[in-house]
Amino acid sequence: MPSFTSAERDAISARLREAGARLFAAQGARKTTLEDLTGPAGISKASFYSFYSSKESLYIDLLLEQADGIAERIIRAATEPDDLQAGIAALLREIVAVLETNPLYRRFLSHPDEVRAIHDRIGPAELERANRALSDPLLAFIEEAQRTGELVPADPTAVLGVLRSAVLVTLHREEFAPDVYQQTLDLTIDTVAAGITCAAHPAWRTG
Repeated sequence: MPSFTSAERDAISARLREAGARLFAAQGARKTTLEDLTGPAGISKASFYSFYSSKESLYIDLLLEQADGIAERIIRAATEPDDLQAGIAALLREIVAVLETNPLYRRFLSHPDEVRAIHDRIGPAELERANRALSDPLLAFIEEAQRTGELVPADPTAVLGVLRSAVLVTLHREEFAPDVYQQTLDLTIDTVAAGITCAAHPAWRTG
């Protein structure tokens, strides 16, 4: 196996990541071969393993690379409005925007069979890291809103599940007529935002 200089490693790593981001988004990890990744990087299949233990590890690394920026963007959208109901609606619309503009995350979240394959290949720990990179900031936001008495006093993970289910509409966009999709999405988001905030349910208030 050839040795690489630091500059060569940086350049090869960048090419692997570029190829991985493009291919994983387009066809997923299962259909992407090592040759698909190593060809654009200009290395052999054997040399790939001096960079990543598997193609699935590269996939997770690409998700983690983007996770902090995505989480920051979502939380910023949620905290800009003056009231929580508007903030929840903004948070959900920002998640939808991510799914509509980020093909890698859209693929990851819309293909559970692929997630299972990654789990089977590299185990639950790395997959959990990718999931928690986004879920932990959202849970912190939820818990803070509950402490101030503005959000339904339910298990934070259940509230997160409600938020996740609300954006499933965008993953099934092709099932809606074009003139119905946006109305359905807006109605879902607005209904969820109103339904879990205490402004509409004064009895929930704890603060």
